[in-house]
Amino acid sequence: MAPMVRISDVCSRLTAMQLGCKMTWTEVLVDRAVLKATECSLIDGPGPRRLEYRIPDAKPLLVLSDTADPVILQLASSDPKQAVAAALYLVDEVSGVDINMGCKQHFTASGGMGVDLIKDKKAREQGTALALVRALRTALPDQCPVSAKLRLLPVEPASLSEDTHAGKKPQVKDVDIQATAKFCCDLLSAGCSFLSMHCRLTSETRSEPVRMESFPLVLEAMRALGGDDSRVVYNGGLLTSGDIARVRGVVSSPLMLARGAQLNLGLFASPERLSLREREDTVRRLVLNGVLYGTALHIIRRLICSMLPGRRGKRAVSGCREIPELLRLLNLPDTPEVFAKWQHHLDVGATVDAILSEVVIRDGEEHVLSMPGPGTDRESKRDREPSVGPAIPSSEAKRRAQDSA
Repeated sequence: MAPMVRISDVCSRLTAMQLGCKMTWTEVLVDRAVLKATECSLIDGPGPRRLEYRIPDAKPLLVLSDTADPVILQLASSDPKQAVAAALYLVDEVSGVDINMGCKQHFTASGGMGVDLIKDKKAREQGTALALVRALRTALPDQCPVSAKLRLLPVEPASLSEDTHAGKKPQVKDVDIQATAKFCCDLLSAGCSFLSMHCRLTSETRSEPVRMESFPLVLEAMRALGGDDSRVVYNGGLLTSGDIARVRGVVSSPLMLARGAQLNLGLFASPERLSLREREDTVRRLVLNGVLYGTALHIIRRLICSMLPGRRGKRAVSGCREIPELLRLLNLPDTPEVFAKWQHHLDVGATVDAILSEVVIRDGEEHVLSMPGPGTDRESKRDREPSVGPAIPSSEAKRRAQDSA
């Protein structure tokens, strides 16, 4: 599961792992923020044992499960010394360190981090991206892999002008396959164990079509340069099981899910379209992990809303002000005795699957998980509240107005 701002919380990471995900990332953390998180606490109840890192007088910056779940720390940095200090601070608790070279969020790009490291040839020639990788590889233990998440590189203006002189029509948003492949090889040579390739250009947002067709071309160019293309993970545009199947038909590389996981964590469990019951179970699993790990209510609400298809359901979840209220909305038991029982199960080594198998779903009226979504029961009406009385055609309304006048 890809690193996602305000999404890659401990409860969503654990839910993904329980459903079949092989590796998760933390959300991107700026190196300076990690170094400020000087308060580290081992929370031993209520809920499972967990580590919380927080900046003094602030909310937790990072929560890590005290289990063997593999999670990779993703850092945003433009300073090799600070990156090394932040990585060493957390190295004993994570399974690897990843440098973000593709994030377009203001808090990273404005500081010369994220996509600014590779956005054009001048930025790459400064060598900061490669210096970060070399510094981390030198400082971190051999068993801690270093990786990077990047984007496709665009054709530079100089190349476009040369094509114009040669009589070729310039393509402003073309992918520079050779430059992308060479930079990938350089990152691997500098010390990266593997790379994650977001198949959009450095200038493109997620609203623009993903460039899936460029990925196999980059891998082919890497092989021609003597690079190891088997160490590149595909990322981008994997929203449904159909998207996964289409990419699988082109490449055999590992896949990284981002928005697809945000919309439906059940994609890790089943390559097919999930039934309503399976979708309900996924949301309940997410809520159970959130409750057990002490995740803040507003985070749980946000994660659930991203998985609900209809506006009515989102409004209902957003309106919950307490955890018991949310559990009742999902037709889950909401008593302290139930929480104590869940905690006892975990203490004796039970899995979340075992706990869920004992959860009795309360029968009753329609609940938020069964509210219709887009494409079902005419949800395209945008969940509008029913109007008062039958709608009156405009021509009939005009006639009535004239009669009344």
